[in-house]
Amino acid sequence: GPLRRRGGRVRVAGGGALPGAGRVSPGGTVALTAGRGGPAATRAAAALKAAGADIVVLLVHEGAASTAYGSAVDPASDFGTIVLGASPDIDAIVSGHTHLAYNHSVPVPAWAAAGRAVTSRPVVSAGQYGTNLNRLDFLIATSTTSHPRVHSSTLARAGQYADDPTVTPRSHAADPHPPVPRAQDLRTPQRQRAPADR
Repeated sequence: GPLRRRGGRVRVAGGGALPGAGRVSPGGTVALTAGRGGPAATRAAAALKAAGADIVVLLVHEGAASTAYGSAVDPASDFGTIVLGASPDIDAIVSGHTHLAYNHSVPVPAWAAAGRAVTSRPVVSAGQYGTNLNRLDFLIATSTTSHPRVHSSTLARAGQYADDPTVTPRSHAADPHPPVPRAQDLRTPQRQRAPADR
């Protein structure tokens, strides 16, 4: 069901770029059907809005190559394609994968053309390993609030909170210097391509 925050219904859709060579072991994706992420996210967002969601957040396992705004909207990159092609039904994009912290506001031409009060979509990433936290605040238009708005921020988390007593012992028990595997061909002989295919 939807997350409910002060009466608003928030739904989350997930996605990512197509798994390519070198990203994952072929055996790890045997049971997956990969398709273009943009059309799938558009379908999911439309279905969530039709089901009554006030806010749809796209959580995507892909990210910008740098913290620069231009990197997030680079049409030559997988992430830029996702950001620039995102449906107007998607109200925010929370990204990961590249371990960078950024907080961008990306114009959505369809929102401006529709005369919406909010015309830019938050595109955010918190960085790595809980160092930061992305905060998205939405004010939804209702009978009592006529000026919807959105605010996004990146909050520094490192050193701000006490260690979790359940997680900390496990973390300290982990090997601080695990063996590093050598470079090896992850493909099984059956999955390796013939020389003509390389």
